[in-house]
Amino acid sequence: MTDNFNTNGVEYGEGKLFVGQKHTVNGAYTRGRMSAFDLYSGDSLWSYTTDYNGFSFAPPIYEDGIVYGVTVGNSDSCVAVALNASTGEVIWENINEYLWGRALSVGKEHIYVNTGGSLAALDKETGEINCRVEWLGSDWNPPSYLEGYVYHVRDYELLVIDDNSGEILHEEPVPPGGSYFWNVVVSEDKVFAQTSRQLIAYQPWHLREEE
Repeated sequence: MTDNFNTNGVEYGEGKLFVGQKHTVNGAYTRGRMSAFDLYSGDSLWSYTTDYNGFSFAPPIYEDGIVYGVTVGNSDSCVAVALNASTGEVIWENINEYLWGRALSVGKEHIYVNTGGSLAALDKETGEINCRVEWLGSDWNPPSYLEGYVYHVRDYELLVIDDNSGEILHEEPVPPGGSYFWNVVVSEDKVFAQTSRQLIAYQPWHLREEE
């Protein structure tokens, strides 16, 4: 069974490689596994396995001694999980039908799961869903967090979301000639959005002066 797991994403931290994996069983359901390996020796250190789908799309994310992951697959429910990076011990699990994990990112207080039709903000300490932002259509893009705001691009718009309330504060349309938004990343004083034909730098929401 071990050799049947496919590798779908790799993260680095603490001298370890964290690997997200999946294994589809007879097309009926998908199992998931996250494994840690010593970066220098290649030795297997620990593994976490779940029957709630595989770590198929969103690579694991390491931060401050914790590895976060989210699954997707054929089962009705998926799992978002936080693991101790040193031991693989489960810190929390959230098994939920809403967490169909297409993309994953980490902010100050939350991890953010793009489920395709919504963005779910999970408390980093408990794994509970504090808010969900829903939209029509579907996308695969990971959001970016900066100074209390979450930036997410989908098709024809860039969304600015309040991290505490989940309220959509602003919807920035794709500029003429841009076709679609594809990706968004942030720096200390800029938000960079990639369209089909452009790279655009926006002023972050927290730096805009009140009108």
